[in-house]
Amino acid sequence: MVRISFFLSDPNASLETPVYMSITYNGQRAKLKTKQKIKPKAFNKNKVRKNWTEYSGVQVELDRIETISKNEIKQLVKKFGAIPAPKELKKILEENFFGASSHHKQLSFWDFYESFIKKLHSKKSPKTGKPIAKSTINSYEQTKKTLQKFEEDTGVVLSFLTLSNLTYDSLLNYMETTLNFVPNTVGKHIKNLKSVINSARDEYAIPISNTYRDKYWQVQKQIRKAEEIVFLNETELNNLAELDFSDKPKLDKARDIFLVGAWTGLRISDIVRLNESHLSEDSSYFTIHTKKTDKTITVPAHPILKELLKKYQGAIPRMAEPLVNSNIKIVCKKLETMNKSITQRYIQGNTEEEKICKRYEKVTTHTARRSFASNMFKKELPVQYIMAMTGHKKEEDFYRYIGVTHQDILKIVIEKFKSWYSNKIYE
Repeated sequence: MVRISFFLSDPNASLETPVYMSITYNGQRAKLKTKQKIKPKAFNKNKVRKNWTEYSGVQVELDRIETISKNEIKQLVKKFGAIPAPKELKKILEENFFGASSHHKQLSFWDFYESFIKKLHSKKSPKTGKPIAKSTINSYEQTKKTLQKFEEDTGVVLSFLTLSNLTYDSLLNYMETTLNFVPNTVGKHIKNLKSVINSARDEYAIPISNTYRDKYWQVQKQIRKAEEIVFLNETELNNLAELDFSDKPKLDKARDIFLVGAWTGLRISDIVRLNESHLSEDSSYFTIHTKKTDKTITVPAHPILKELLKKYQGAIPRMAEPLVNSNIKIVCKKLETMNKSITQRYIQGNTEEEKICKRYEKVTTHTARRSFASNMFKKELPVQYIMAMTGHKKEEDFYRYIGVTHQDILKIVIEKFKSWYSNKIYE
């Protein structure tokens, strides 16, 4: 319920004192100065006394302000589903009372979200100078659908004027408990939403509720333990290469694309562009400008890469990533070791669940890239060299990426110590 009343700045003053308006709603209060002044003895119970005709103009103005306030609040509720925080409401009403330019009527969250996505189609990345990737635009579209479903199912209306930490808490709870999203999916949607909000605030000077706290809206991410990470070791990759799928072209092509990724560390967006022109004159290495990171990398050319380039007349074949992902699981299922079970943790809301699955079920194109990094590390290639090929910037991120356990690292270190100090310790 909304209650509007007027009160005096100093009820005990002998001279004229300013008149203020008070709006109380949902346990909150907005206080506004009306720019009207009156002697306290001429004011009683929210109104100008009838016999004080010299202040009749003040009463007319107070009536006007009250009418504007009621109408404006009604429109805000209709448009945004809620009344904004007191500071925002005060600013909106003052613009209406005193004729200042009003911008809030254009502050539809969904109108801005639509324009944000449209601009992405013609926008260039500030880092690379290249057009925004389709996958990025699709990600924002997915977030949009999730937010619309959130509004529909919960009744919580999203608007720039009513954003708060409670909005974040409600959205988080909805994605975790109702939609059962894993932390990484939740984090993606929160990240996208924050980008839209911050763009509205920072790039277009659209007023955002003062109850929105950027740092409170944390982006979640689940980090898997090394034991949970699936990758194929060199023996498995060699066994994979020996499988005969000559009578099944889709499986054959998916397997070959996966092998290229596993021996080069490239993403699929770069694998399918790879051809003989990228090889050095002696074919000992290849150089390619990566699509996602917009960087040029150089990687030694594995014998399998050279064989596959010959097999496909000088260019790795193209295949849509979802199709590769579905077919490579069928391929990997042929290997006995890929049928072993692993346990992976999944965080849902405040609970952590464990799910048992077969290794092959978790194989995707990204597994190939992870296999490259993990195998190169186990071959004791310096981490900095591997990172130069995979594009990782931080060692911390790299170690989380590879499927190498503490025992694997310890084994490598012990072998090094044996070679360095064998005469002193191990004899």
